[in-house]
Amino acid sequence: MTESGDDDLKAARWEPGAEAETFKRPLPWVPIAIVLSLVVGGIVLGLRGRARERVELTAELVRSHHQRIGAHAGAILAFRERVEGFVGRAAGMHRPDVAEPGFTIESLRGKTGVYMRLRERETRSAGAIAAALQIMEPDAIPHCLGLTPVAMRTLYTKFEPLTPQWLEVARSTDDPLRLHVHIDEVGQYATRDLPVLQSIAASEYVLLTVIRGESRASDEVDVFVFDARSGALRLATNTKANGYLITARVEGYRAPTPSQASLARSGAMDCSIAAQARTRTGEFGAALASAPSSPTPTPIDAGVERPH
Repeated sequence: MTESGDDDLKAARWEPGAEAETFKRPLPWVPIAIVLSLVVGGIVLGLRGRARERVELTAELVRSHHQRIGAHAGAILAFRERVEGFVGRAAGMHRPDVAEPGFTIESLRGKTGVYMRLRERETRSAGAIAAALQIMEPDAIPHCLGLTPVAMRTLYTKFEPLTPQWLEVARSTDDPLRLHVHIDEVGQYATRDLPVLQSIAASEYVLLTVIRGESRASDEVDVFVFDARSGALRLATNTKANGYLITARVEGYRAPTPSQASLARSGAMDCSIAAQARTRTGEFGAALASAPSSPTPTPIDAGVERPH
């Protein structure tokens, strides 16, 4: 019996393991540390290896570009600047009339040269010249003169790898694969494109036509021939196309008179311009205002789409 103020007794209850200490197996810190060290070490080595590869590839890219492209870029850059200077001189000569004594178009046959055609508004800056020549389409003027110059557009469309900016962008990548691609691009450019640009830079003459308006079919066209090496202006003459196609009767049917657009596409207008240029040099009868069936592209223009 207990006194009334005492707490009630509670029945004893057995709890298994209540008095036993709980045992926890310790983590295998040593193996974990070894594995982590190996993983971290592998990552570090990989990053170092990737960084080393990038440095080596970047050095190879710079070395290859300098040896195979950069060492030859100066002459091409100088030629481009010289020709752009010719354009500036020509643009400021309205209705020119210059003919070097003894010079003839015929004397240019077999010589290397370049051809450009620009609207007057496209001659105002180097940027405007570049933009216009990159999309220049072939015409029949050189062919009607009996010449086969290379289109100057080739230099402008293939020019970028010659610049320091191209190399700076190419070497700035962190991706070794991209660096491999750029190294291959340098090799291909040096083998395929650079010889063409070098031949352009070695040109003996520059044939330039400046359209004093929007269309050579309806506006005046000034024709210029510069000596590419001395810079001498050998011919400068003002022309305006007046070529005609002669329509013929076929079984009593007379073809309709062709439109200005048809004449322009046919090459008649271009051969008219060429004939007037030849006349200024005294080569009378050397060219007629008749045209080939279509403008004949120069060798580098072969892949350029012609207007329809």
